[in-house]
Amino acid sequence: MGLAHVDASEILSRFRTVRPVLPHIADEEYERIVIEGVKASCDGFILGPLYADDRGQFVRGLPPELLAAVPHRRCTVSWSAHAPVWTRYEDEARLQRLTVMIEEHGGRVFLSSADAMALVSRERAAA
Repeated sequence: MGLAHVDASEILSRFRTVRPVLPHIADEEYERIVIEGVKASCDGFILGPLYADDRGQFVRGLPPELLAAVPHRRCTVSWSAHAPVWTRYEDEARLQRLTVMIEEHGGRVFLSSADAMALVSRERAAA
């Protein structure tokens, strides 16, 4: 059974999407989100990179000096049907720190929505 029988509100209520990880948001702010999510018995936290198109559409308003300090590379955006080539900003050391912090608080980390959806699908199939 796929996800066709899963109510979208169930998925939205079960997971906290903490993506993109933004360079100007302190780890302590992410920790507050995690603490509250764990208290609310959420099933996991979805982390992910920040993308910017060629016009900088998704990074407007971010401090340029902070953005420039984040490791980045040009790549095809795999989740887009149009497969554009955008800049992907991702600090793997920070992602690892956030992952450890989430797990220390008793949370579970997913690196994509697809992984979280796969958990829901497996649970549905086992039920």
